[in-house]
Amino acid sequence: MRKAVEEPMVTLPPVPPRLDPEAVELGAAYRAAFLTEQRKAIKEISDVTPLSMGVTTLKGLVDTIIPKGTKLPTKRHRIYRTPYNNQSCQ
Repeated sequence: MRKAVEEPMVTLPPVPPRLDPEAVELGAAYRAAFLTEQRKAIKEISDVTPLSMGVTTLKGLVDTIIPKGTKLPTKRHRIYRTPYNNQSCQ
């Protein structure tokens, strides 16, 4: 698969992601504290969305439904209508 992606590309080959060891250790410590009885000590840590999530609407505009930094889990809804009657998916 990697060769199939690299052959047509003229750019640099893909670089595997690197994780900072300190970030991994800190994340593991928070997770261990959460799974044990120490979860009351962790009040400020929560999962959030790293990017805004939305829907592309008419004329290519993006309507943001869940903004960046929203705590997870979350639930949002919006009602969209088609611009023309009996319109199928594009």
